[in-house]
Amino acid sequence: MTASARTLSIEETLLEPPALPPPPTRHALLVILIALAALLHVVTVGTGDLYSETEGQYAGAAREMVASHNWLLPTNDGIPRLQKPPLLYWVIIASYKILGVNEAAARLPVALAVVATVALIFLIGEKLSDYWRGFIAGLIYLSFCGTFLLARIVMPEPLVTAFIAGAMFCGLCGYERRRHRRMWFAGVWIFAALACLTKGVLGIVYPAVVFVLLSIFYREARIRFRALLRWEYGLIFLLILAPWHIWAQWHFPHYFRYARSEWLGHLRGLTDETHDFLGAPAYQFVILHVAWWFPWS
Repeated sequence: MTASARTLSIEETLLEPPALPPPPTRHALLVILIALAALLHVVTVGTGDLYSETEGQYAGAAREMVASHNWLLPTNDGIPRLQKPPLLYWVIIASYKILGVNEAAARLPVALAVVATVALIFLIGEKLSDYWRGFIAGLIYLSFCGTFLLARIVMPEPLVTAFIAGAMFCGLCGYERRRHRRMWFAGVWIFAALACLTKGVLGIVYPAVVFVLLSIFYREARIRFRALLRWEYGLIFLLILAPWHIWAQWHFPHYFRYARSEWLGHLRGLTDETHDFLGAPAYQFVILHVAWWFPWS
């Protein structure tokens, strides 16, 4: 008597063959990488006072938001601070609520963002090649001079980096897996929206440039990444990003003009009437990468 056979889907037979369970070495390398990142960045969050400019501005604005019970408007000494969207302030406020208002609580969200970025770099490297290369990529990122120095400062960049890495990982998973592709590609837009809600338009520019370049040079990427352009994803993006910006424009009628000037001014290295500092030439940012990527530059 012949036993009945289960019919397999095309995804099971052709597109997504069963994967072997990862070896213990892979798990050990990921744990080592996360532990090292936590040792360098999380354990040290309470070391040293907040310095008065960038750290003081972000941590101080979050403290004033807690005191005023106004979570929508960042202020420094009561003056609205609208240079950047509010997500960094919100996560600092959440940290204050848990740990109290202190240096460690202000720095903790940034430190956790670095740990998340390192883990995502491992996962991306593992998918592109193998877990050893993911481990080495994570070590390289941790040993960058820029990561070691700048990722200890309370500012949006570490959080933005984690969100962009999340968008890249979701895009890669959606590229590889036909099953659940819509879910993974929705993740790309969610992480991009969170990045924009942290630092502005660059949160969508960086992932878009990566996916567009891949689509230009690789036909298969062009076919698969076309699914990123569904209208539902754009709606999710706007639902996350738009409400605060609409609120800011409603209460400060020149907000959109100011935000545009802020983004373009940093991009072009220009000085205009909305800033009280001198612009830096664009080539300076390119040259500084040599320093921030040391010793791998």
